[in-house]
Amino acid sequence: MLSQIVGPVDFNSAAVLCVAFICLSAVASLAVTRRSRLALDQELELAKIRLRNEDEASKRQTDAKRDYELARMASEREIEFKRIDTNLITSHARVASE
Repeated sequence: MLSQIVGPVDFNSAAVLCVAFICLSAVASLAVTRRSRLALDQELELAKIRLRNEDEASKRQTDAKRDYELARMASEREIEFKRIDTNLITSHARVASE
């Protein structure tokens, strides 16, 4: 089949053609591998960025929830102090008279 494509070929010419084909194949496979490696590296960096963003978002959400709870507790505390100040709540229990 090689003789149909190239023409009459002796052993040395066939060896040179085979080596050239092997070199071209190696270069092509390296180029494909390198491009896919670059794509994988880019995907890895994107995944790292996404994880970092998710971590920051969850941290912000946790901080907001904590701030909300602290504000709620502070407002409840203020309400209780106001009740004590207006004598709605006393610090000692009243004993029922018999």
